[in-house]
Amino acid sequence: IINNKSKRTTLIVVPASTLSNWVNEFKRFCPSFVIKVYHGSQQERHDIQYDTKRDKECGTLPDVMLTTYTIFEKESNKN
Repeated sequence: IINNKSKRTTLIVVPASTLSNWVNEFKRFCPSFVIKVYHGSQQERHDIQYDTKRDKECGTLPDVMLTTYTIFEKESNKN
């Protein structure tokens, strides 16, 4: 996850039942990491996409993006 050459976001796909645990563990063991959770209603996910694009333009991408298998599958099938 840590790379001094370029900042990239690591995507981690987890079961929905463990999503909050992942967030808590990152806060506990990697408190300096910027974590974003890609989850919620369609509108909430759209807002997260918009915010992330804006963050990229500003050079402030999160270190980790967490999402669930269900959301990943839904978003992956959009074409």
